[in-house]
Amino acid sequence: MVPKPRLLPLQIKARMEFAHRYQFWDEEWRSVIFSDEKKFNLDGPDSCKKYWRDMRQDRRTCFKRGHSGGTV
Repeated sequence: MVPKPRLLPLQIKARMEFAHRYQFWDEEWRSVIFSDEKKFNLDGPDSCKKYWRDMRQDRRTCFKRGHSGGTV
């Protein structure tokens, strides 16, 4: 892992102020858009298009789920 720089005291204070300001929000968070969200596939990539294989060995299969909902 690459070490990350420590937070400065001013940054720690700003984070604490943010947490105290919004700690009791409940329904308000439903109207907030988080722009840094990332899609994670639980069962591999979205599709298996091409791959190299040794022709002398058995074919490798690409499994797909039979239903949607494989992301977090």
